[in-house]
Amino acid sequence: MKNRKWLLLATVVLMMTLVLSACTKEQAQSSRSERWEYQAIYSRNLDEAARFNALGAEGWELVTYGSLGVNSAFIFKRKLP
Repeated sequence: MKNRKWLLLATVVLMMTLVLSACTKEQAQSSRSERWEYQAIYSRNLDEAARFNALGAEGWELVTYGSLGVNSAFIFKRKLP
């Protein structure tokens, strides 16, 4: 159980590192004044279409996702005003 927690933590850190790396490249190409906020959602239910559509309507964009054992992690971003 303890190893699972470390694996989960390591996976989330890796995913966030990849997201931030991609965002850094994207920001270097775009305006320096753009700022972003991020949101992580963890779910056992892969059929989250309604929830994800609601996030999209609020301006959130899916950046990456991955499996974390029985859970899945979805990382979203959106521009700050």
